[in-house]
Amino acid sequence: MSKWLEFIEKESKPKTKVYSVYSKCGDCELGEIKWYPAWRHYCFFPEFETVHSDRCLREISEFITKLNDKKQRILKSRKSCMHGKICKMQTKCTKCKAWKPKEINGKKY
Repeated sequence: MSKWLEFIEKESKPKTKVYSVYSKCGDCELGEIKWYPAWRHYCFFPEFETVHSDRCLREISEFITKLNDKKQRILKSRKSCMHGKICKMQTKCTKCKAWKPKEINGKKY
């Protein structure tokens, strides 16, 4: 838990979430943390003319790192296509026909 900041879930989208970042001292919104598709990461979008100390930025960075790590684990747990319909006996998706890499003796081909 953060000593100086409060992270409040503002919006829950189908695949990502949006968080508001509030100061515990001044009770004002410092900005938002949301998914940035161009970088495929959660990023901090500060409010206009807000000032942040190194501790504040470190806490925001740690929160974003946790979100990005969680998102990456979810993405890695999916199959090789967006449908996740690759069965163990087949090498391609039953919907989009995307190929799953074959694995022989631990090497992907």
